[in-house]
Amino acid sequence: MNSSYWQCTSGCGSTLNIANVNYICTGASQSENWEQGENVFTYTFAGIGPYKVEFTGGDWVTLSYGSPGSWSIGTVVYLAKRNDTNLPNTSPVTTGKPTYRVQYGCRNEILIPVVDADGDDVRCRWSNGTECVSICDALPNAVIDSNTCTIRFSATHTSNGTFAVAVTVEDFSKSNISIGGHVYSTSSPLSTVTLQFLVKTPPLTVNCNDKPVFVSPTLAQGFTVHVDILKALNVSFYVSGSRRITGIGLTTPAGMTYTPLQVDHSRNKTVFVRSMWRPQQNQVGSHILCALAEDVLGKTSESRCIKILVKDISPCDSSPCEHGGSCIRQGITQNYVCNCVSGYTGSLCQTDIDECSSHPCHHGGTCRDGVNMFSCFCSPGFTGRMCQTDIDECASRPCQNQGTCNDLVNQYNCTCMAGYSGYQCQTDTDECVDHPCSSLFDCQDLVNHFSCTLNTGKLMAILMSLMLIAGVLTFLFLLAKRRRYKDVDHTWLANFQDIRKPDSQPKLVFRTKIPHKKLQHRWTVERIRKLFFTFCKNNGD
Repeated sequence: MNSSYWQCTSGCGSTLNIANVNYICTGASQSENWEQGENVFTYTFAGIGPYKVEFTGGDWVTLSYGSPGSWSIGTVVYLAKRNDTNLPNTSPVTTGKPTYRVQYGCRNEILIPVVDADGDDVRCRWSNGTECVSICDALPNAVIDSNTCTIRFSATHTSNGTFAVAVTVEDFSKSNISIGGHVYSTSSPLSTVTLQFLVKTPPLTVNCNDKPVFVSPTLAQGFTVHVDILKALNVSFYVSGSRRITGIGLTTPAGMTYTPLQVDHSRNKTVFVRSMWRPQQNQVGSHILCALAEDVLGKTSESRCIKILVKDISPCDSSPCEHGGSCIRQGITQNYVCNCVSGYTGSLCQTDIDECSSHPCHHGGTCRDGVNMFSCFCSPGFTGRMCQTDIDECASRPCQNQGTCNDLVNQYNCTCMAGYSGYQCQTDTDECVDHPCSSLFDCQDLVNHFSCTLNTGKLMAILMSLMLIAGVLTFLFLLAKRRRYKDVDHTWLANFQDIRKPDSQPKLVFRTKIPHKKLQHRWTVERIRKLFFTFCKNNGD
């Protein structure tokens, strides 16, 4: 069908062909002359929409009711994000057989299977206007339960008739939400999907309730099966009836296969088919699998439909990126790339980047690698993040007494002012150490020179010493010149008795006047004698 297209008929400015309607066949009936299928296509719209996408065609087959004419199926694409999921809304999914066979004259029900990936409420209604074009209300005496999507009608209009059915499926949020700034209440449909099929009413000579039925272990109507992409799924349908079952028709997702009709040897008049499916990457989302059994007389069972939710298994789910790297999936494939955090590299961010490989530390510093960083352990005398700065050992002004500091690597030296010495010029040079002053002068150390000051005490001591020496010499000279006792005339002593004997002579009284008034000293002759004797004795006479 390369010449038939899905078209954008509203919102695109003009009618555009966006994809052909080729599909993968998922079911067919040669006797009823129909086939059905599904396909997935991708189209990039210029904005968020809304855009109306349709497939229109020529006349319907001849119908027993209504005026068959052109037909149209379509949907509305609106890519604005919901405020509850932060994703665009997902329309409900439905499926069914192109043709349903119901017994003429019987009360019948057709359950339309629906599923919504967003978990919204799904309701069904009769299509109207451009949704159905020429087949609006084309099934007489039919009513629809909007909440369960069940059509109920009595097939009494025409025996062996053909009728068209047009149903619109809509999703409703469970609470008020906004999409693209527009608020949707629980009574406002988020999207619409049209469903159209045929109903045929063959006359049968059997009881209306005598029809094939699904039996265990067939899954219950509406049961939901979860499966991961690329994982095998097997679903079996078992049917039993009062007459021979001639077929179990399946409406399947694309790519699902199933076995021919098989006999269940453990039970009488029971047959089954087993379906096999391995969903692909582009089949993530909701699918419906329906079965309809038919016996040898053409009597059909009720539809048995189950929901299949295909879960996307992202290659990022296993967290392949190491060290906090972000996994970025490539489209809907199983390929991914790792966006590494700073400091790591490699396809899985498994390698710690060696920030020391460029040798960033200067002046012999040792580099230690970290995560997205490095640390430098500097050689003595250097500092800074990369040891780029020579430490100024002169910053603390270690040189004293106005000495000049010379900064070196991890050390310093001082150039001292004249008159000072030492490592920090802390020592005043002693200019008096060589005794530059004469003995009578004291040396006073000054900065880079000295002064001599006369020591008066030392001069007085010398003078006193000289005077003492002169006095001693004078005494010795006089002593040498004195006359001895034996050389003196002592005849004047003849009148005195022996002075060593007790004094028996009359005492001679001397009276002497001294400057002090009223004070007199009396000296006896005896005292004079004793003094004189003592003097002579001491001088060797």
